[in-house]
Amino acid sequence: RSLPEPRQDPAIGVALSGVVDESDGHVQVSVVLGWRDLALRAELAESLGVTVWVTNDMRALATRAALHPPEELGSDFLALSLRSGVGMAIVLDGSVRLGHDDASTEFGRVSVDPAGPPCGCGNRGCVQQYVGEREMAEALQHLSGRRVTSWSEASILAAESTAVAQHLQACGHAFGRAAGGAATLTGIPHFLITGEGLEAWAYLQEGFAAGLAETTPTLLRRPNVALQTWNDFSIARGAATLALSRTVTRSSLREGSRALTSRAGTRPARADDEPKPAAGRSSPPGADG
Repeated sequence: RSLPEPRQDPAIGVALSGVVDESDGHVQVSVVLGWRDLALRAELAESLGVTVWVTNDMRALATRAALHPPEELGSDFLALSLRSGVGMAIVLDGSVRLGHDDASTEFGRVSVDPAGPPCGCGNRGCVQQYVGEREMAEALQHLSGRRVTSWSEASILAAESTAVAQHLQACGHAFGRAAGGAATLTGIPHFLITGEGLEAWAYLQEGFAAGLAETTPTLLRRPNVALQTWNDFSIARGAATLALSRTVTRSSLREGSRALTSRAGTRPARADDEPKPAAGRSSPPGADG
């Protein structure tokens, strides 16, 4: 018999840079946006009158990428983004892994130089200070005396200035060392890199490769890097994919399960149900204890 039609309740997916508790859509902190302790999901749901799911922007990107990963990466890889914020997501067996309480990762806040420039998070020498778009632009403007607002402008300036090109190479080196540390920690040698920062990848790449090699001497496999072209809809599609998956999981599949069990004359199984021993067999020793 066919399952009931999926529910058509609207849902909205929201993705942003920062630490998000996905269980309740609470933004713990977003240094890029200047937010702290914001109940974003509750506020949006009340205002819009629809179901809202809030996630980290890198989680949204990785959710989309995990559905159609580059063939050379397989189902296990570290997804990195170079945008206004610097993000990372861990993909294992085609699924994005989250931290405790469904917390997102904050790769951009990993310090690669304790004597480096101060970061908005309160630390020093964070990855964000080297390859975050605003931080990069400010450093290049100070170095060259010319106004820089984006990665594309940085690439143009690097083509004209050796000093700027060398600075971007050093930034790529810091980024590579941080990425290599993550690979060594997780044992995952595959990387998917995306974001607006790819517009200046020609100047970041050499430093990134050097930093990655320096920090991955014990990996069983040589690191493999794939680039994914960036467009402005990437995060929106990822957020929509996440919202859709959550809506289907929590509504259609639940209703389908109930329909099937009711037709079979049984109740739905619960997570706390204990398995019953097979007929004619005794329980294993210690099962009653």
